[in-house]
Amino acid sequence: MPAMADIIVYSHGFEADDGGYTHTGTLDQWEWGTPAFAAGPVSAHSGLRVWGTNLDGNVPYSSDSYLTSPGIAIPAVTSDQIIRVRFWAWIAVDEMLDRGEFQVSSDGISWETKSELFHVMQGDWSEYYFDITDYADGSIYLRYRLYADGGDEFDQSPYNMSGLYIDDVAIIISDKPALQTTLILEAYEDDYYLASCPWIYSWNGGEFEKDNDVYPTSRGPAKEVTDYYTLNTPVVSEDGHYIFKLQETDSESSYTDVVQLITVDHSTMVKISADDGGTIWTYGSPSAPASASTSAGNDAVAALSVEDERGLNVGNGDYVELDFNNLDITNGAILVLRVLGYQNDGPVGDPTYVTPAIAIQTQDSDEQWVTRHRFAPRMDWATSAYNLKDDFVINNKVRLYATSCHEGKYHIIDYVGMDTSYQAEVSVTTVPLASATHSVNGDVCAALQVSDNNYATMTSLESLELAFAVPAQSGEARDFVFVSEGYYVPIGTYFIYTWDGSQWAQRDGWSIEGGVDATRSFDLSMWLPDPSGEYKVRIWQDYWYENAGIDYVGMTQGLVTGTMISAFDLRKAIDVTALLISSDNTRDEWLYDDAGYPYSRSRNRWVEVKWTGLSINTPPTTNPVLIDNPLLATPTISWTYADVDGDSQVQFEVEVWTGTGGTGTNVWDPAIGTGDDSSIVYAGSPLVIGSTYYARVRAFDGTSWGGWSETSWTYELPPFTVEKDFRYTAVDFTPYNCGLDGICRTDDDYQEPADLGMTLPDTDGDGMYEVKYVVNKKGEVTSTNPGQLYAVITITGIGIDTVALDDAFGTQFDVNPGKLGGGVEVLKIGVDGLAEVLTDTPQVTFASVDNDAGEVILAIDLDTPLEIDEELMIYLKYQTALKFEMPDTTDFTNTADVTINELTGITAVAVVEFV
Repeated sequence: MPAMADIIVYSHGFEADDGGYTHTGTLDQWEWGTPAFAAGPVSAHSGLRVWGTNLDGNVPYSSDSYLTSPGIAIPAVTSDQIIRVRFWAWIAVDEMLDRGEFQVSSDGISWETKSELFHVMQGDWSEYYFDITDYADGSIYLRYRLYADGGDEFDQSPYNMSGLYIDDVAIIISDKPALQTTLILEAYEDDYYLASCPWIYSWNGGEFEKDNDVYPTSRGPAKEVTDYYTLNTPVVSEDGHYIFKLQETDSESSYTDVVQLITVDHSTMVKISADDGGTIWTYGSPSAPASASTSAGNDAVAALSVEDERGLNVGNGDYVELDFNNLDITNGAILVLRVLGYQNDGPVGDPTYVTPAIAIQTQDSDEQWVTRHRFAPRMDWATSAYNLKDDFVINNKVRLYATSCHEGKYHIIDYVGMDTSYQAEVSVTTVPLASATHSVNGDVCAALQVSDNNYATMTSLESLELAFAVPAQSGEARDFVFVSEGYYVPIGTYFIYTWDGSQWAQRDGWSIEGGVDATRSFDLSMWLPDPSGEYKVRIWQDYWYENAGIDYVGMTQGLVTGTMISAFDLRKAIDVTALLISSDNTRDEWLYDDAGYPYSRSRNRWVEVKWTGLSINTPPTTNPVLIDNPLLATPTISWTYADVDGDSQVQFEVEVWTGTGGTGTNVWDPAIGTGDDSSIVYAGSPLVIGSTYYARVRAFDGTSWGGWSETSWTYELPPFTVEKDFRYTAVDFTPYNCGLDGICRTDDDYQEPADLGMTLPDTDGDGMYEVKYVVNKKGEVTSTNPGQLYAVITITGIGIDTVALDDAFGTQFDVNPGKLGGGVEVLKIGVDGLAEVLTDTPQVTFASVDNDAGEVILAIDLDTPLEIDEELMIYLKYQTALKFEMPDTTDFTNTADVTINELTGITAVAVVEFV
């Protein structure tokens, strides 16, 4: 099994900055900072700062605001990799329509809703994972929305509208193992209570007037259609344009590909309407059928002959047969039909899994009913017209056959008639879209011009304002047909959880479209078997009262299917193994009728399922994780590997973050290690003094990856020292003054390599570290090993990127360094002792050489900052013997300056003065 490496594509914990996120909306309350509201989260998930809606109070009623990430580049991946977005969220809103949403987009215009977050979800901060592999090799935008309606639906107590908080966002690429562990879920969600497609509003000269819903039966992408709707409300032009608003409802998302407007100019003597294919038909005074017999055997002529909004109720499978044999259809046969859809007088009953429609049927030569057209029922009254002249084969009979989405829902057929006159002259103009402005995303006109699967998306209560240029009118009257292509998705979510050793952790989620059974697979290889060596999951369906159900839950590992040993519905407290063990339309369902709503409003639809028959292996552990030398800039991370099955460590993975549990910002994500190593030296981004870091480790035993083990440490600044050593033959020295450290030294101090080092005090608080060594010297100092004398400056500290050394001995000592490459040999750099002298010359550059003054200035660029307590020794090696000529009676002063740049947290300038 190959490694399952994690590649951190993006991570942000919002500590140092706001991540470049932007926000907008109605009564927008999003802000970046530290939570300060008593009813909100006690703190950020990690660190101090978060993004939240009103960090110190409740969000206002009727607010609707969005927080959007900058574009994040996602690399291409192979078929053996999966990309997930991970974030932590905290929410507290009203129990009814208020909600949070998480959305993703490739262009910042068309958005996909991954999940809705209601009320308080599980409470406290919760972790969420979602598969975003479809966004590979491009950019992705992340968006968080909080919507609050106009009131407190249930007068909740205690009242809490703290809103939505977001922290610790990451995007992670994971390798899939060759033997994948996959969960299969077959289920449905049916948000029938509020589910509907978008509504069209017409500008009537004073306001937008609500008309009807569009593409009403296009529930899910598989049912996307082009819809032709003959408008009922008046349309008044303004500034040379007809203006409309396409408005989404409370509980769904919609995807609109094309919008157009058809103007139909005609005589006032006729009316017009479009059929399901967009053809315009005229009619004058349709005739009632000679008879109308329902499937129950009732006469319905009177109910269907007058437009009085009473009509005939038809549920799923009901029909009415109409006889128009009394009419002469030589000149035409236009059926006019007026219907109101989706009514119910009580419980809606079981879902039917069929598309709602009124099928318009005629008989073929074998007297079999054949569907010629389909009327799509809408949420408000609508009229359509259909030409049946060529469909009357053996008689002039019509059957209207109803289908409905639920057994308890029905449609009302208000009126049906047949017009037999000639078609009147009309002028039909298809008007292209002039502009389209999304209520949040701005200009989306380009997305709505052609049918290309480039959608303008709307989620709950978002809208599009559409404008069409007014064409010249050529008839006495003008009517309008609104054309739209798209689909809608009622929103609900199944969340998938696995056990992480201490709690149930969310791993993925899925909103099911269409209100019918659908199947999806989830790769859980990263988390199963769990730390207990078991294959078990929990599934949470997040509705309160709308219908939802699970038909089948399966687990596979490669080609092996696991054996379900238990399935338990935690809400009902019953065993549901027999219901979920196979795909057979026997479901564990949660229905409105048994929800106890509104008195019981618990979001507790949980099912726990376990399997055996898959590979039995207890994952290894790496606990405890330790930090050796925590004060070093490159500490050592170590761990203790253990495996109850006795398997050896084959691979290991290490990550370092600024927050616990792989949160905050990732500062080190090295490649997977191989073998049985139990430690690794940190080599990530420079550590910041005073910051706390979290190192986590997991291991692979050849079969399973274990869970992460973690430890934390705080990177502190140690005392900063500068030392200067001279190696020389002792001669006659007179007594000298004491140093500023209060220590008086004698000649004996210099018989061996002398250590004049001390901790540098910042005496005046200006961040400058200074020290003086005062030594009165007389006589002659000669090196004992000509050609091998080193003037050594040792620097001990952290965070040092550049060291500049100014060696000005030439002004007092008889030293001729010579030209570059001449008298002074290439500078040597050693770490932690002379034995490790390095000769990597590209690290050293000669800033300047002054042969007359005998001065050499060198700039040394270090590839890696010094670690805490690590010594960097700078050796100046001269090719000639050093002979220091000093007057017998004259004191002299020699100064060597060492400047240390870019020391994290301080500016350090050490001045060592010899007098």
